[in-house]
Amino acid sequence: MISIILPVYNVAPYLSRCLHSIEFRISAGDQIIIVNDGSTDNSQEIIDSFTSIFPSVISVKQANKGLSAARNTGLKYATGEYIWFIDSDDYIDKDEFEPIADMLCRRDYAPDIICFGRTEVYSPKHTFKMPIHLETGYYNSGAQYFSKSMNDGSYRTNVWDKILKRELIHNHNLKFEEGLLYEDMLFCLQAFMYAGNIAVCHCYPYCYIHYNSNSITKKVSKKHLDVLTFIEKATYFIKKGDFQIHENSKEFQLLIFNWVSSCLMNKYAYMSLFNDDAKYIYEKIMDNRIFINSAKYCSRAEISFRYKLFAKLLLLSPTIYKITLHMALKVQNIRLKYI
Repeated sequence: MISIILPVYNVAPYLSRCLHSIEFRISAGDQIIIVNDGSTDNSQEIIDSFTSIFPSVISVKQANKGLSAARNTGLKYATGEYIWFIDSDDYIDKDEFEPIADMLCRRDYAPDIICFGRTEVYSPKHTFKMPIHLETGYYNSGAQYFSKSMNDGSYRTNVWDKILKRELIHNHNLKFEEGLLYEDMLFCLQAFMYAGNIAVCHCYPYCYIHYNSNSITKKVSKKHLDVLTFIEKATYFIKKGDFQIHENSKEFQLLIFNWVSSCLMNKYAYMSLFNDDAKYIYEKIMDNRIFINSAKYCSRAEISFRYKLFAKLLLLSPTIYKITLHMALKVQNIRLKYI
């Protein structure tokens, strides 16, 4: 049984679609836990209507505490062998889930984490699958998978394109850091470092929506500097643990550079050069020893040309870096949407 944890906060336009996309798992015996994190729209009415049809669904209401707190609350009610965190503005493709269901039914193999792909949805007519090259595979440890996926570019820090064994979460007391953005990052890193067997399933059941303008991933502010807190926490975690991955390994340095680039610098690239927040963000980034060390490492390491180029540009000239990254992201967005 999977315990599906669904945090909800002001997603009324998308919630019904999400709920109906996962109702097929109820008949399969899965547990659905909905945590309304203080919504002020009519999300609760939609939840009530759903639970009236499916009374086995657990509905929890709490004051607004944020996504991490809602997920942590859901974990308290979870009883399934596996945990799946789903964001309530996204939805699940039932047909794409079948290979995962088959894997879960195997009695000879029970991986700690099952990884799979996602479908990026920009509009009903513009979708694409990520990662592009996704192969079914089995790994003897989370560190082995982490190393392989960081090197081939398939590693993802999101928690929703993975199903995790509840025992793994419970035994290592894994929780989401509350009050901070990018809570998935540290949680996933810790899970992989502790995990034993890992399975990768060639399927794309998770449909990630890009057109929700209210999503926290679409907004840019100084709050995004929370990622710098997480790279410090991640470095401390790796340094104090006895893991196959260490602080100075190529994979970990790539992770640090990629975290800050994808969560902060990609948004910074769209901000005006004369914007006060942009200046503040850049100064904070360049003052962070952990990130600068990773940029220096990536500027000279045997890694992809793209990472090496942007690491060199960042250290050389913030203006050239910003303009180049801005243009690269625009070209990428055009290609993903229309080609």
